[in-house]
This record gives sequence, C-alpha cells and structure tokens, in this order.
Amino acid sequence: AALAAFLGAVWVFRLQSIDQNRERILSRIAGLLNHRAKTDIEVIEDATRRQGDFGEMPDALARYNRMTAARNTSIRWFSAFEVGTLLIIFLSLIGFAFVPQLACHPILTAITFGVLSAGAVCITMVAFWNGFGFEGIWPGRWSTRITRTIDAWKRRS
Repeated sequence: AALAAFLGAVWVFRLQSIDQNRERILSRIAGLLNHRAKTDIEVIEDATRRQGDFGEMPDALARYNRMTAARNTSIRWFSAFEVGTLLIIFLSLIGFAFVPQLACHPILTAITFGVLSAGAVCITMVAFWNGFGFEGIWPGRWSTRITRTIDAWKRRS
C-alpha cells in the first residue's frame, strides 16, 4: 500500500509535468497563430490546417502530439497499476480470513505470498516501464540513455 501511494504521488507529478509541457507548447502554437482566446481543440485544428505557413509549426505540433500521447499512455498505465495494486491488496485481505488454514500449511502460505509478491513486483515494473514513457519522449534525459542501451544490447544479440 505504501509503494502504491508513493508511486501514485510520483505519477501525479509526472502527469502534471506533461500537462505543463503541453500547455507551454500550446501557448507557443497559439502565439504563432495569434489565437489566445480559442479552445485547445480549435487552436490545434487551426494549427494543423496552417502548419505550412510557419516554419516551426510542424515541430511544435509533433511535440504537442507526443506529449498528448505520453499523457494518455501514462494515465492508462497508472490506472492499470492502481487497479492491479488494489486487487493484490484485496487478495491479501481475503487471505486474513484463512489465517488458521495458512498457518497449518507453511508451504501453501509461502507459495501464496510468493505469488502475491511476484504479482505486485510485475505489475509495478510493467506499469512503471510503460507508463513513464521510456520510449524516449524526454530527449537527453536518463530514459533516453536507457532506451539507447537496450537498443545496443538488442543489436548485439
């Protein structure tokens, strides 16, 4: 539960960071178009139609789309992580109803808690890896270096 709370806080911080980057990029796009009062959707639609009029517009739109995709991916995996963690907590609570039986069978107890622990670790790792965007959406940061290292290992194999 403590791990879920900690990672939840980190994830919320990441989502806020992505949203701030998206807003900054959207402000830049709106500034190029001179459309400060329009909604986000109207600005992006107008920018898509007029991207040939401005030299940096295609790059700004690509960055905005990357941030939007990263945000959506992060939200999906954060939700999956929280659901998986709650499921493991729920199964652990059910286990409390069977304490006498589990105490009589130490091997069953070890297997049960091993499976729950391995499940928690797997859910955390998969959700963390996919939800934090280690595909390199943060150019120049450690996630890009990890991705490059993994790609180099794959090429050697």
